[in-house]
Amino acid sequence: PQLLKKAQVEDALHDAIRGCEFSVSIADPSLPDCPLIAVSEGFENVTGYALTDVMGLNCRFLNEGCEVSVRDLADLRQCSKTGQRFQKILQNRRSTGEFFMNLLDLQGLIVARDTANNGEFVIFLVGIQADVTAAMEGDLDVPEHHKKDLDMVAKRLRKELARQMQKLALSAAGEAGGGTLGTWDILPEPVWVEDAASLLVEEPPVPQQVTTLQPAAVKPGVEEAGTKTEVEQDIVSVCSSFHLSQRAAVIGLVSMCALTAAIWLPRLRSSRFRW
Repeated sequence: PQLLKKAQVEDALHDAIRGCEFSVSIADPSLPDCPLIAVSEGFENVTGYALTDVMGLNCRFLNEGCEVSVRDLADLRQCSKTGQRFQKILQNRRSTGEFFMNLLDLQGLIVARDTANNGEFVIFLVGIQADVTAAMEGDLDVPEHHKKDLDMVAKRLRKELARQMQKLALSAAGEAGGGTLGTWDILPEPVWVEDAASLLVEEPPVPQQVTTLQPAAVKPGVEEAGTKTEVEQDIVSVCSSFHLSQRAAVIGLVSMCALTAAIWLPRLRSSRFRW
């Protein structure tokens, strides 16, 4: 596979979302404080912050002076650590100081495996934002129709990121002549963390070796020492005695028949016993 450098992948992510009309942000959870590495033009329009103002910063600047519950803050931190999806309507502040209600969909996207780190997943946090201030009715839960819209946007975004990743891989392969540039093995298509089960291939169970015990070779007429119990030995002894008695009886019966024939055969030949 074509291996790429981290900087190359970050540039591709930036190019993939830069021209998006909707608000998108990408952060790197592997770096201290999970800083932003790319934002779309839509993000600049919604928040009022330019790309140069927010690069390298954590997204919490949008929450400064806002009412955010302890639970939501904890869930955001958990999402930053694990990449598990976070969907909520939060109060945010624009660069002008104006408050607005931000429908945030934040989740981890797996783009590669790091061959220098035992093949661990390379994950970026992708945030999709929408200003829903005008549609707010006091409930901070995300309406079902908005969830469907977010899912549609996330699907389109993932396809665009996949296209950029494939384009990057082909370009890098051509420049390097097929050689290795970095340590990141790009996935054929990026996968959201909540769908990561498709990447976890269960290893087939190791077949257990069954050892068949073969009986030891025994010479004809020679019993294997130490293999019979006392009861078995007694049974063999009785059977041997029985076989000997049968043999003696047969010999005796044959002898008696021979003696009888010797006595009666001459008499049968005499005229007295002729028919």
